[in-house]
Amino acid sequence: MKHTMRILTFLMLAVVVGTGQAWADALSNPRVKFVYSGEQHGTAFASEANGNGVVTITITPDGDWRCTDGDVTAKVTANTNMAQAPRRTQAEVLIGDAIGVTCTATNVFTLTLPDNAYLNATVTISFSEKSDNVFTVSLDNWTYGEAPQTPQVENNQSGNEPTYTYSNAENGDYSSTVPTQAGPHYVKATVTATADYKECESATVEVTIDKATLTVTANDHWILYGNAAVNNGVSYDGFVNNETESVLEGELTYTYSYDANNDKHKPGTYQITPSGLTSNNYDITFVSGDLEVIPVHVPVRVVDKADGEKIETARVTVQVLDNGKVVKVCEFGFETDINDLKTGVTYTLRETVAPEGYVLPSDITFTIDNEGKITSTGSVTHDGVLLVENTKTRVEVSVVDIANREEVQNAYQYRRDELNRGHIEDGEMTEI
Repeated sequence: MKHTMRILTFLMLAVVVGTGQAWADALSNPRVKFVYSGEQHGTAFASEANGNGVVTITITPDGDWRCTDGDVTAKVTANTNMAQAPRRTQAEVLIGDAIGVTCTATNVFTLTLPDNAYLNATVTISFSEKSDNVFTVSLDNWTYGEAPQTPQVENNQSGNEPTYTYSNAENGDYSSTVPTQAGPHYVKATVTATADYKECESATVEVTIDKATLTVTANDHWILYGNAAVNNGVSYDGFVNNETESVLEGELTYTYSYDANNDKHKPGTYQITPSGLTSNNYDITFVSGDLEVIPVHVPVRVVDKADGEKIETARVTVQVLDNGKVVKVCEFGFETDINDLKTGVTYTLRETVAPEGYVLPSDITFTIDNEGKITSTGSVTHDGVLLVENTKTRVEVSVVDIANREEVQNAYQYRRDELNRGHIEDGEMTEI
């Protein structure tokens, strides 16, 4: 009974001592001890052995460090605290080099440890630094409104897909949002770490989103000669993203090569030039439009004041005066157009040679408004013809006795053709 008790006590001691052999990095499995070759750059953990004596060793290296099959070795030793234990042939055979240390996944190893309470394993770990993954990133420029270009990475040795971040300042905050506004931007790529390579970030690369081309063209327009220059707006060509002129900054202004107050500027074609608009996203080109300055003409007709009929046999000469200065002299028949007049000017029309058999009429004034309508102190027809109204010559002839200067009654009346030959002047008595 005592003998049996001694054996039981020994076995209990063996169990207590065996299971009490714990190490700092492997509290879950007291039969495994970890030692490090060189500096320690991580932690290790050993699981309990399963029914076949397989222990899973999980090594967690620090960020840029790794372990591979060659970095982990194991040695099986007898438990020195079990020196009094019966020696077994199996234990003698197993004492020595590692048994089946293999890496099954990244930094996870298996160790076959015989199910023998008198054996321990010492696992030696060497940490090696991961390689640098040195790569470059490139990105082509694109134009505002176009689809962004895709960055390209060269010499990425890890095989992991890069992620790209962007900023509008080289040393600014980076995000995954792809820039859309025109101007300089910066991009860099990051590739996460693998078992063999460190996480790496590329150098920043500058990329430019070029401004889109926008053309602003002044619309063609026309005015009457003498009117102040005006515009007819502009047309836009080149907006992207369904944008309109509302996205532009500045103020649209116009300049004109025609000046209504410059007497040297005659009817013809002049330029309307827009300017003043700006944009961060558009390169704006301003294109001039044509301003057609149309000459103003006034139709003039010579008529008999009594019946309003045109005097078809007329041959007259008129002067057009501006502030008393003769600006035009026209000789014509019963009808003509007086050209190259200005709007807004009060002209004087003066007949200097009357039709045969008519007296000279009084001067008349006329003005042409901005729409080309004529107003005058004389008569203007409904279709805008200025009338020069002439009155027929009336001659009263008296025949007098030269001796006593008394009128001779029922004397012969000279014919009009005699008067026209100058024998009798209008409104006078002539001696004959």
